[in-house]
Amino acid sequence: MGTIFFWLFRDCAVFYATSHARQADVAMLNRASPVFVTIFAGPILKEKISRVQVCAVALCLMGAYISMQPSFDSNPLPLMCALGAAMVAGLAYTLLSYTKRFTSAPVIIFHFSLLSTVCAGVMMIPSFVVPSPKVVVMLLLVGLFAAGGQYLLTYAYQQAPASEVSIYQYSGVVFTALLSYLIFKETLNATSILGAIVILTAIFWVFEYSKRKTVKN
Repeated sequence: MGTIFFWLFRDCAVFYATSHARQADVAMLNRASPVFVTIFAGPILKEKISRVQVCAVALCLMGAYISMQPSFDSNPLPLMCALGAAMVAGLAYTLLSYTKRFTSAPVIIFHFSLLSTVCAGVMMIPSFVVPSPKVVVMLLLVGLFAAGGQYLLTYAYQQAPASEVSIYQYSGVVFTALLSYLIFKETLNATSILGAIVILTAIFWVFEYSKRKTVKN
Protein backbone atom coordinates (compact mmCIF):
# COMPACT_ATOMS: atom_id res chain seq x y z
CA MET A 1 0.00 0.00 0.00
CA GLY A 2 2.89 2.34 0.73
CA THR A 3 4.16 1.88 -2.83
CA ILE A 4 0.81 3.01 -4.24
CA PHE A 5 0.73 6.15 -2.09
CA PHE A 6 4.29 6.98 -3.16
CA TRP A 7 3.28 6.67 -6.83
CA LEU A 8 0.24 8.90 -6.26
CA PHE A 9 2.35 11.53 -4.50
CA ARG A 10 4.89 11.36 -7.35
CA ASP A 11 2.21 11.99 -9.97
CA CYS A 12 0.72 14.96 -8.10
CA ALA A 13 4.16 16.50 -7.52
CA VAL A 14 5.15 16.08 -11.18
CA PHE A 15 1.89 17.64 -12.42
CA TYR A 16 2.40 20.61 -10.10
CA ALA A 17 6.02 21.06 -11.14
CA THR A 18 5.14 20.76 -14.83
CA SER A 19 2.55 23.52 -14.47
CA HIS A 20 4.87 25.95 -12.67
CA ALA A 21 8.37 25.42 -14.11
CA ARG A 22 10.20 24.97 -17.40
CA GLN A 23 9.54 21.56 -18.96
CA ALA A 24 13.23 20.84 -19.54
CA ASP A 25 14.04 21.51 -15.87
CA VAL A 26 11.22 19.29 -14.59
CA ALA A 27 12.00 16.50 -17.06
CA MET A 28 15.67 16.52 -16.10
CA LEU A 29 14.98 16.36 -12.36
CA ASN A 30 12.36 13.67 -12.89
CA ARG A 31 15.03 11.55 -14.63
CA ALA A 32 16.90 11.37 -11.33
CA SER A 33 14.59 8.62 -10.02
CA PRO A 34 16.93 5.78 -11.17
CA VAL A 35 19.66 7.37 -9.06
CA PHE A 36 17.47 7.02 -5.97
CA VAL A 37 16.57 3.45 -6.96
CA THR A 38 20.29 2.64 -6.98
CA ILE A 39 20.68 4.32 -3.57
CA PHE A 40 17.67 2.56 -1.97
CA ALA A 41 18.30 -0.86 -3.56
CA GLY A 42 21.34 -1.44 -1.36
CA PRO A 43 19.84 -1.06 2.14
CA ILE A 44 16.28 -2.19 1.30
CA LEU A 45 16.79 -5.00 -1.20
CA LYS A 46 20.34 -5.92 -0.15
CA GLU A 47 21.46 -5.65 -3.77
CA LYS A 48 25.14 -5.32 -4.49
CA ILE A 49 25.62 -2.19 -6.58
CA SER A 50 28.51 -2.56 -9.00
CA ARG A 51 30.79 0.18 -10.29
CA VAL A 52 29.42 -0.45 -13.77
CA GLN A 53 25.89 0.40 -12.61
CA VAL A 54 27.03 3.57 -10.83
CA CYS A 55 29.01 4.72 -13.88
CA ALA A 56 26.09 3.85 -16.19
CA VAL A 57 23.66 5.93 -14.11
CA ALA A 58 26.12 8.84 -14.20
CA LEU A 59 26.42 8.49 -17.99
CA CYS A 60 22.65 8.40 -18.39
CA LEU A 61 22.26 11.55 -16.31
CA MET A 62 24.92 13.21 -18.44
CA GLY A 63 23.14 12.13 -21.62
CA ALA A 64 19.80 13.40 -20.31
CA TYR A 65 21.38 16.76 -19.43
CA ILE A 66 22.97 17.08 -22.87
CA SER A 67 19.71 16.16 -24.60
CA MET A 68 17.33 18.31 -22.54
CA GLN A 69 19.57 21.35 -21.95
CA PRO A 70 17.91 22.43 -18.66
CA SER A 71 18.73 25.85 -17.22
CA PHE A 72 17.28 25.38 -13.68
CA ASP A 73 16.24 29.04 -13.59
CA SER A 74 12.61 28.23 -12.71
CA ASN A 75 10.88 28.92 -9.40
CA PRO A 76 12.66 26.87 -6.65
CA LEU A 77 9.45 25.35 -5.19
CA PRO A 78 8.31 23.43 -8.30
CA LEU A 79 11.91 22.34 -8.89
CA MET A 80 12.03 20.95 -5.34
CA CYS A 81 8.71 19.21 -6.00
CA ALA A 82 10.16 17.63 -9.15
CA LEU A 83 13.23 16.44 -7.26
CA GLY A 84 11.05 15.17 -4.41
CA ALA A 85 8.90 13.33 -6.94
CA ALA A 86 12.02 11.66 -8.34
CA MET A 87 13.12 10.58 -4.85
CA VAL A 88 9.66 9.23 -3.97
CA ALA A 89 9.47 7.44 -7.33
CA GLY A 90 12.84 5.84 -6.65
CA LEU A 91 11.59 4.59 -3.29
CA ALA A 92 8.34 3.36 -4.87
CA TYR A 93 10.18 1.40 -7.56
CA THR A 94 12.46 -0.12 -4.93
CA LEU A 95 9.51 -1.19 -2.79
CA LEU A 96 7.84 -2.52 -5.94
CA SER A 97 10.77 -4.85 -6.45
CA TYR A 98 10.54 -5.83 -2.77
CA THR A 99 6.84 -6.79 -3.10
CA LYS A 100 7.58 -9.58 -5.59
CA ARG A 101 7.87 -11.85 -2.55
CA PHE A 102 4.27 -11.17 -1.52
CA THR A 103 2.07 -10.28 -4.50
CA SER A 104 1.82 -10.17 -8.30
CA ALA A 105 2.11 -7.28 -10.75
CA PRO A 106 -1.62 -7.21 -11.75
CA VAL A 107 -2.69 -6.86 -8.10
CA ILE A 108 -0.37 -3.87 -7.59
CA ILE A 109 -1.53 -2.18 -10.80
CA PHE A 110 -5.20 -2.72 -9.90
CA HIS A 111 -4.84 -1.06 -6.50
CA PHE A 112 -2.74 1.77 -7.93
CA SER A 113 -5.26 2.47 -10.70
CA LEU A 114 -8.22 2.29 -8.31
CA LEU A 115 -6.67 4.68 -5.79
CA SER A 116 -5.52 7.07 -8.52
CA THR A 117 -8.99 7.14 -10.10
CA VAL A 118 -10.74 7.86 -6.80
CA CYS A 119 -8.29 10.56 -5.69
CA ALA A 120 -8.11 12.21 -9.11
CA GLY A 121 -11.92 12.10 -9.39
CA VAL A 122 -12.30 13.95 -6.09
CA MET A 123 -9.69 16.58 -7.01
CA MET A 124 -11.22 17.35 -10.42
CA ILE A 125 -14.75 18.05 -9.09
CA PRO A 126 -14.20 21.79 -8.38
CA SER A 127 -12.85 22.51 -11.88
CA PHE A 128 -14.40 19.75 -14.03
CA VAL A 129 -14.72 20.58 -17.74
CA VAL A 130 -16.47 18.36 -20.29
CA PRO A 131 -13.79 17.48 -22.86
CA SER A 132 -14.37 17.52 -26.59
CA PRO A 133 -14.59 14.19 -28.50
CA LYS A 134 -11.04 14.69 -29.81
CA VAL A 135 -9.69 15.29 -26.31
CA VAL A 136 -11.58 12.23 -25.02
CA VAL A 137 -9.89 10.06 -27.66
CA MET A 138 -6.49 11.52 -26.78
CA LEU A 139 -7.08 10.92 -23.06
CA LEU A 140 -8.12 7.33 -23.74
CA LEU A 141 -4.93 6.78 -25.74
CA VAL A 142 -2.88 8.32 -22.92
CA GLY A 143 -4.54 5.96 -20.45
CA LEU A 144 -4.03 2.95 -22.73
CA PHE A 145 -0.32 3.55 -23.30
CA ALA A 146 0.25 4.55 -19.67
CA ALA A 147 -1.43 1.36 -18.45
CA GLY A 148 0.68 -0.74 -20.80
CA GLY A 149 3.86 0.99 -19.73
CA GLN A 150 2.97 0.70 -16.04
CA TYR A 151 2.28 -3.02 -16.36
CA LEU A 152 5.55 -3.73 -18.17
CA LEU A 153 7.51 -1.58 -15.72
CA THR A 154 5.92 -3.27 -12.71
CA TYR A 155 6.63 -6.71 -14.19
CA ALA A 156 10.25 -5.74 -14.92
CA TYR A 157 10.88 -4.56 -11.36
CA GLN A 158 9.45 -7.81 -10.02
CA GLN A 159 11.58 -10.01 -12.28
CA ALA A 160 14.99 -8.33 -12.25
CA PRO A 161 17.23 -6.39 -9.84
CA ALA A 162 15.83 -2.88 -9.31
CA SER A 163 19.23 -1.21 -9.69
CA GLU A 164 19.58 -2.69 -13.19
CA VAL A 165 16.02 -2.09 -14.40
CA SER A 166 16.12 1.58 -13.36
CA ILE A 167 18.91 2.34 -15.83
CA TYR A 168 16.74 1.25 -18.77
CA GLN A 169 14.20 3.93 -17.85
CA TYR A 170 16.56 6.50 -19.36
CA SER A 171 15.66 5.09 -22.77
CA GLY A 172 12.52 7.21 -22.42
CA VAL A 173 14.62 10.26 -23.30
CA VAL A 174 15.63 8.61 -26.57
CA PHE A 175 12.10 7.47 -27.46
CA THR A 176 10.67 10.90 -26.66
CA ALA A 177 13.11 12.59 -29.02
CA LEU A 178 12.54 9.96 -31.74
CA LEU A 179 8.73 10.08 -31.54
CA SER A 180 8.75 13.89 -31.46
CA TYR A 181 10.73 13.79 -34.69
CA LEU A 182 8.53 11.17 -36.39
CA ILE A 183 5.11 12.39 -35.22
CA PHE A 184 5.46 16.14 -34.58
CA LYS A 185 8.26 16.75 -37.10
CA GLU A 186 10.41 18.39 -34.43
CA THR A 187 14.04 18.95 -35.35
CA LEU A 188 16.65 16.67 -33.82
CA ASN A 189 19.61 18.92 -33.06
CA ALA A 190 23.18 17.81 -32.39
CA THR A 191 22.78 17.90 -28.60
CA SER A 192 19.70 15.63 -28.71
CA ILE A 193 21.53 13.10 -30.87
CA LEU A 194 24.67 13.23 -28.70
CA GLY A 195 22.63 12.79 -25.52
CA ALA A 196 20.80 9.82 -27.03
CA ILE A 197 24.10 8.19 -28.02
CA VAL A 198 25.48 8.60 -24.49
CA ILE A 199 22.33 7.08 -22.94
CA LEU A 200 22.21 4.14 -25.37
CA THR A 201 25.92 3.47 -24.76
CA ALA A 202 25.33 3.29 -21.00
CA ILE A 203 22.30 1.01 -21.43
CA PHE A 204 24.23 -1.32 -23.75
CA TRP A 205 27.11 -1.37 -21.25
CA VAL A 206 24.78 -2.50 -18.46
CA PHE A 207 23.13 -5.06 -20.73
CA GLU A 208 26.48 -6.63 -21.64
CA TYR A 209 27.64 -6.53 -18.01
CA SER A 210 24.45 -8.28 -16.82
CA LYS A 211 24.73 -10.90 -19.57
CA ARG A 212 28.32 -11.72 -18.65
CA LYS A 213 27.46 -11.87 -14.95
CA THR A 214 24.61 -14.30 -15.70
CA VAL A 215 26.93 -16.54 -17.78
CA LYS A 216 29.51 -16.63 -14.98
CA ASN A 217 26.89 -17.62 -12.41
